[in-house]
Amino acid sequence: MIRVYRLYRRRRREPAFTGEGARLEGARWNLPGTPAVYAASTLGLALLEFLVHVDPSEMDLERLDLETRSADIPSDLTILEVPNRSLPDQWNAIPWSRSSQTFGTRLLHEAKYLAIAVPSVVVPSERNYLLNPLHPDFSKIKLASPKLFVIDQRLF
Repeated sequence: MIRVYRLYRRRRREPAFTGEGARLEGARWNLPGTPAVYAASTLGLALLEFLVHVDPSEMDLERLDLETRSADIPSDLTILEVPNRSLPDQWNAIPWSRSSQTFGTRLLHEAKYLAIAVPSVVVPSERNYLLNPLHPDFSKIKLASPKLFVIDQRLF
């Protein structure tokens, strides 16, 4: 089993594991129109990934109103660990590149993998996971109950 983590605003609890936000907006590893659930290999990495996407004007910790949730991926299901040598050029560009979006979108639409492990741009030695709602075994991912998450104000 692989456990992954997601950190999100509590008002987004319902869609947090549907891929709907990524489908609407697109992100580093998917083009708009393709659903994907972005998760991290550790809760600490999930926090860092969340923080790099928050507008500094929204850093009122009480207004963030965060929850975290872990998800367990059964180890007998298909997970692709993308080797660094296979990553597209500019996979780590800021803002993200079309090449990384195209790369991830192709893998998501193939629907061969329930999860795709890719390096984090924030901490390249750690992995993020794209959970694929298009995969037939997506419903086998086991979600834990949501938990309140409070950011230690010393970070700011």
